[in-house]
Amino acid sequence: MKCLLAAVRQSDVEDRLEILFSAGITPSRIDVELIALANTFETANSNGYFLAEGQPVAIVDFGATKTLITVTDGDAYIFREFPFGGDKLTEMIAHRLGCSMDEAEKVKREPGDNLDVIKDAIYPGIEDITAEIRSCADNYRGASHGRDVELMLLSGGLVKFPGVTPLIGRLARLETRIFDSFGSVGTAELDDEFVSANAHDFIVAFGLASHAKE
Repeated sequence: MKCLLAAVRQSDVEDRLEILFSAGITPSRIDVELIALANTFETANSNGYFLAEGQPVAIVDFGATKTLITVTDGDAYIFREFPFGGDKLTEMIAHRLGCSMDEAEKVKREPGDNLDVIKDAIYPGIEDITAEIRSCADNYRGASHGRDVELMLLSGGLVKFPGVTPLIGRLARLETRIFDSFGSVGTAELDDEFVSANAHDFIVAFGLASHAKE
């Protein structure tokens, strides 16, 4: 029997519940973000939208303070939460340019003529992230008796930065695409332009919401 044990500080749960209660929302369950990544892929990959069923995939979500990594084939799973996110990259840019964090965040979002400088500034951080991704892929290969991860799907704010997606793919030595969180799921009731520009930002929310169908 395969089991997952998830532990969290009670105070962290209570802080989040307090926010929901103050907004008049009563949650029906509390879930784990890393599991949400796998749920999103399984729901969005209906009819082999991304990859044939049962084929291994690495799913990576770049947050502000952490990077979430899930490697799954629908049966076996590798989960990792890496405490390195967009805020740290902003800090690296601020250090390189000698500016405030707010100014560095603006430059990160709209690099303009500073693009090459920004790429150079955040490269060590991207190397650290991809080393964790590669480690997860290698761990999966060992646990699955030699099966290789065939695809990596990226989500979160970092994928908007020019050139990051192919760079991460090259360093991780994996075919890499931006994760359309909705995948094969119909979005007829949503604005097409909004979905096209922001689908990669909904991976955790989509995974949590997928429980509604249960």
